Amino acid sequence: MSGTLIALLGLGLSLYGGLFQAEALCITSGCDLFRDITIAGISPWWIGAAAFASTAALCIIGRVALARLLSLMMLLGDLLLLGIMTFTVPCLPCLIVAAVILWQYWNLSASTSCPLWGRTSLALLWLTLFSPNLFSAISEMNGGWSISGQPEASLQVYFSPSCPACKETMFAISQHNPQDVAFYPIAEADSDLIRLHTMQKELASGSTVYGAFRTSINTAVNLDTKLSLTEQALLKWKTLQNKARLARMGVTKIPALITSGKPQNLTSGSSNITDTIIQGGQFAGCSDESVTDCNEEQQTPTIPTYNNYPEEPLLEQLFDAQPLKDGN
Repeated sequence: MSGTLIALLGLGLSLYGGLFQAEALCITSGCDLFRDITIAGISPWWIGAAAFASTAALCIIGRVALARLLSLMMLLGDLLLLGIMTFTVPCLPCLIVAAVILWQYWNLSASTSCPLWGRTSLALLWLTLFSPNLFSAISEMNGGWSISGQPEASLQVYFSPSCPACKETMFAISQHNPQDVAFYPIAEADSDLIRLHTMQKELASGSTVYGAFRTSINTAVNLDTKLSLTEQALLKWKTLQNKARLARMGVTKIPALITSGKPQNLTSGSSNITDTIIQGGQFAGCSDESVTDCNEEQQTPTIPTYNNYPEEPLLEQLFDAQPLKDGN
């Protein structure tokens, strides 16, 4: 009976995935990737639903040997999918169903003469492929920490208060309080934690990002302020998440501007990102290899003023994007 119940559980999960794309569980990027994948034009969710339904039916009519063989085939297919996810991105609903498949196979094969070493070997192989996907999913669910703005913003700005190029970028982007921009801080120096704490307090009191950031890098900020151990640990953890997020994308320099869509231009003047690339221009930034650019004592950034800087809602139209299509 337990084998039937496990199969019915898998059937319910598969039907949920097939009908609703497991939307409530789709909190990792793998959902979007695997949503479009089909096998002979059929979604893996429907193939899984058919397999679980067949297993449950076989258990009910007493054909346990066939149910066991089918569960073994499902497990082998699941190992292939886990291997693909290991080298791409994890899909949380897929991992949940994968655990049900292993549970089903282990339960149906437990009462047979099947050697223990065979079942254990398959389980260990499954665990070897499942574990990195699970840790990757947990890491992705933590995401990054935005000090201001929504994660789905068209422009994500990664900055450090002690990076001169970051300061100029922050002033240029934030001076008209854009709504479709998210700001992700990174602590590159010990003083950054104090400055970010100051920026947090300013934002909480109703200040704009421009005003809060300008206050946080002001020389009047007391860098000898002692944060509590909890505040310090929390800020370090949050900024480390942002740094790790950039590292996973292969980005080694800040400021980093991550766009969703095609940025047409960041200023309405003659210079824009496209011109900079075509003309072979350099992007100033702070990285582990360029210590000079990271030293806030050696450079004093100018606070730029753009008389013709795009106002809201024009700034929200800087990104010309087309959403990805759902599966056919």
